[in-house]
Amino acid sequence: MTRLHKLLAVAALAAVATPLAAQDRGVILRVMGGGYSHTMNLNTGPDFAHFKMGFALNAGLGVQMNKYAALLGDFTFSETKGLGAVDFVNDNVYRYYVGGQLQLRYPLGKGLAPYLFGGGGRVHVDQKGIETEENFQHFTRFAGMFGAGFTWAIPNTNVGLLAEGKGLYYKWVAAPFNRNQFDITYSIGLSYKIGF
Repeated sequence: MTRLHKLLAVAALAAVATPLAAQDRGVILRVMGGGYSHTMNLNTGPDFAHFKMGFALNAGLGVQMNKYAALLGDFTFSETKGLGAVDFVNDNVYRYYVGGQLQLRYPLGKGLAPYLFGGGGRVHVDQKGIETEENFQHFTRFAGMFGAGFTWAIPNTNVGLLAEGKGLYYKWVAAPFNRNQFDITYSIGLSYKIGF
């Protein structure tokens, strides 16, 4: 085999291998929406301070390193209302989470892949309306985040369907409670992957 033939053979192998690798690697953009719920009250009673179920929006951008792992930046917004023994009863309460996550997934074939993820970041909690010492002072705290979901890649496209549940663990330090919180969001959405 001449040197030219060898070069052509290597080029042909590279041309075949590159699209296959690109199926596993890429930049991922995600948008999701769904519900919000809390699992821990702000106090122990007898008059509970807690929150109404609300909604959540999520956006993410990251890199899928291979078919098993991805690194993602995560922004999650949720809105709910105060209930029970709180000065901000029926007022809107907003949570803004910004962080990162490592996602581990296992492809099952036909585009379906369940995944687990974990990470951390900062959560900012704020209230609509006038804030006073007696009422509600916004705060920002470290938050741990973890969850699970699954994705289904739509055949012959770069689009995927997503469904996931996410837990957010942080400490509430306002109005006048000081208590660990564990919030849950459950969402569905779309992803778009640009291979490289």
